[in-house]
Amino acid sequence: MHWALTFAERIIAERGEKKEYVCESGITPSGFCHIGHFREAITTSLVALALKDMGYNSRHIHIWDDYDRFRKVPSNVPSNYSDYIGLPDYKVPDPEGCHSSFADHFMEPFEESLSEAGMKPDFLRASDQYKKGIYRNNIKISLDKRGKLIEILNSQRGGEKLDSSWYPVSIYCPSCGKDLTKIKSFDGEYALDYSCKCGFEETVDIRKANYIKLKWRVDWPSRWAELGVDYEPYGKDHGTQGGSADTGQKVIQEIFNKPPIIGVTYEFVSLKGAAGKMSSSKGNVILPSDILSVMEPDVFRYLFVKTKPAKELKIALDLDFLNAYDEFDRVEATYFGDEEIDKRDKYDKLYEFSNIWGYNSLPAQPSFRFMSVLVQITSDIDRIIKILQKEGHVKNELSSLDIERIKTRAKLAANWVRLYAPEMIKFQLLDSPPDVELLSAQKEGLRMISDILMEEGDLTDVELHNKIYEITSKIQIEPKVLFGAIYQVLIGKDSGPKAAAFINALEKDFVVERFRSY
Repeated sequence: MHWALTFAERIIAERGEKKEYVCESGITPSGFCHIGHFREAITTSLVALALKDMGYNSRHIHIWDDYDRFRKVPSNVPSNYSDYIGLPDYKVPDPEGCHSSFADHFMEPFEESLSEAGMKPDFLRASDQYKKGIYRNNIKISLDKRGKLIEILNSQRGGEKLDSSWYPVSIYCPSCGKDLTKIKSFDGEYALDYSCKCGFEETVDIRKANYIKLKWRVDWPSRWAELGVDYEPYGKDHGTQGGSADTGQKVIQEIFNKPPIIGVTYEFVSLKGAAGKMSSSKGNVILPSDILSVMEPDVFRYLFVKTKPAKELKIALDLDFLNAYDEFDRVEATYFGDEEIDKRDKYDKLYEFSNIWGYNSLPAQPSFRFMSVLVQITSDIDRIIKILQKEGHVKNELSSLDIERIKTRAKLAANWVRLYAPEMIKFQLLDSPPDVELLSAQKEGLRMISDILMEEGDLTDVELHNKIYEITSKIQIEPKVLFGAIYQVLIGKDSGPKAAAFINALEKDFVVERFRSY
């Protein structure tokens, strides 16, 4: 059984049957939302999808914690932004001036990536929720049970303990807008007396003010309670013993008198070969949009669909990147295949939860590996399609969806070659014969290959490959020496793509003329 279905079954068993199950993800937009944040969203989305797959109603809500305070200046933001520390993120101006706020600058591209990857959660902003007053009752409960909260939080703290002066809320000063405030007293009813560093002070009625915010370890379980959350995944930094998730489970039960949610810890996502944890504030991140610029959304989804949340996921952008495409294509072909029924059953949810194109039969599967060669030969999509058809990579009769996939893979392959491919993959077809010294046997071998191309018509890659090896035996030359000559005269390098497939992808007249020029 797929891991998302396992979690769905657990939710139903522990939360009981409901008209609708609520699955939540959430991020503070304090910097660019990276692929680690993407894991939280897609893990939530897949469990909500699994619930629907089992016949239940589910809702995926994504909370933007844009009401959190601006704590520190990210590395890619001007240093003078320290002036905004203490404001809520949604009130900090966009450093690039292209969005209405600092928060929106990072939220919008992430929402676009989620949509491109087939996710359409209900986006909720904490700033709107607080302004609407939906947590006022929980603020009152938290203040009334302040002593119990201190007891719970202290039981989870290893260092300095909270004392009786601690309050479970912060106040954004209506004068300066920052949370540089100190609560002096609470009358036990509705009046909070506080002062701000800017000099402003007042006694505020918590039933009317919309600038009071619960502190993080209380805010999170308050949200679970108020929104009826059944399930939420969180990073292992939150899921440690005594961490914010552990505390939240105690708070939702002992303060808000609601049952614990199904909380699941997920491992971090990293790039193959990269060191350390990604950090939005440090700027050492790769974004979902970066991956989606070189990888189809359904293949990107597949990486997360096949990997249990508790397992670390390393995404490769180097040569191993091609393996992800090869694996996905095998799963897709097996899913739509007529044989290996047991394997197809095993792969059903792997593919169904990944397939956002809506294929109901096996689509065109142009090899991404071969496509990375073709896009360095030509950018003409019609020519690319003809080569793919000639080489048997795709069928002759193509649907509009087939053509769309070929176009998409060609575009993404060109991006991958340009941005991430190792130098050994890159080449440029030489416009004129290079001035290179060849052995007489190499020249003879090139002429013999050109004769075969002219005399024997279209050969398959395997047939041409075998013919080249026959030539090496006839003229008694090491295969690698003849292959070296092929690459030298075509791309000016000692090695390159698989020679037979490469030659077949080129215009026959061009290859013949080039080989006979030596």
